[in-house]
Amino acid sequence: MDNEIDAKQIRIDAQGWWRTIVVIVSLVIGVLVTYYVGREDMKAEHTKMQEDIAVLKAIRVRSTEELSEVFVTRREWENENKNLKSDLNYLRQKIDAIYEHVVQGRK
Repeated sequence: MDNEIDAKQIRIDAQGWWRTIVVIVSLVIGVLVTYYVGREDMKAEHTKMQEDIAVLKAIRVRSTEELSEVFVTRREWENENKNLKSDLNYLRQKIDAIYEHVVQGRK
């Protein structure tokens, strides 16, 4: 009878050990997989960041003289806009005067 109890006890102990081993192994595998996957992700992010930095370094910064050749300032644009409006008003007044002169000449 003692042999049967000892055999059952050994079997229960063995099951407990196997469960413990399985849990520990699965935890270790999970940690290792997470570590290596995270490491690969970090490598990919680092590579992308290095590419972005290389692109930013390749961009040429223009001086204010170069920018002023290509773009106009807001003040210049507003002045030109005012000048164009005044020119259009002048032309409209002249055209209206010519039209009035022609219409009065017909009467």
